[in-house]
Amino acid sequence: IPAPYAMPVASVGRSPSSTGLRSYIWLVSAQSFPVEYDHTAKAGHQGDLAKPALVANLVTALSMPGQRFVYAESHTGRSRYELAPSGAWRRGVGRLFGVAEVGSYLHDPELHNERVSEIISFLDRYRAKPPSAVGGVYLGSSMLTREILRSQDVDYQLQLSETNPAVIDELRNAYSDDPCVTVNLGDGYRFVRELAESTLVLIDPPAIDVSALDLMASLAREGRHFL
Repeated sequence: IPAPYAMPVASVGRSPSSTGLRSYIWLVSAQSFPVEYDHTAKAGHQGDLAKPALVANLVTALSMPGQRFVYAESHTGRSRYELAPSGAWRRGVGRLFGVAEVGSYLHDPELHNERVSEIISFLDRYRAKPPSAVGGVYLGSSMLTREILRSQDVDYQLQLSETNPAVIDELRNAYSDDPCVTVNLGDGYRFVRELAESTLVLIDPPAIDVSALDLMASLAREGRHFL
């Protein structure tokens, strides 16, 4: 995990409720960021490799045929990012797709092995056109989630919140033809807390603060899945 991020903190415990195992993982940032933070310049960098792989695997594991899947985000970011020929992504996702085993997987799905099995759902989204030396497109977590749920023919609802008006415009344009997606401009913590239901909640603010920790504690007490 690159600076300014601390080591990931992970805790897995058995919930006292009927939900069984409850897990929660978060990255603690050492920097402060403006309210109108835009992740474009850092999209696909080293720190972006862990999150989408975790999201993809959790969405795949928690989705069940015939059951509604409600995915929520407190700080969504853009639906997709255009990668310039040079940028932070070349030290992150660019290096991932340069690994021989990953390249072989992308061209031949029968070559699954243990080294890539844990990020298969993530890699699947890029099989047709992975980021390359000339750039490409990197999916945001909300679009990655929708692509996976659609591929599994799951009844889904995306509840997305964001504070940056420019990012909100991009999200609304990206999902304008999808009635299953709600986009909210404002306090993402309150938005998530007030949801009647959720299958998985992603809490990914530019910097962790007391409000984020309070929300995590609240979701944990309710036995709800979050990352």
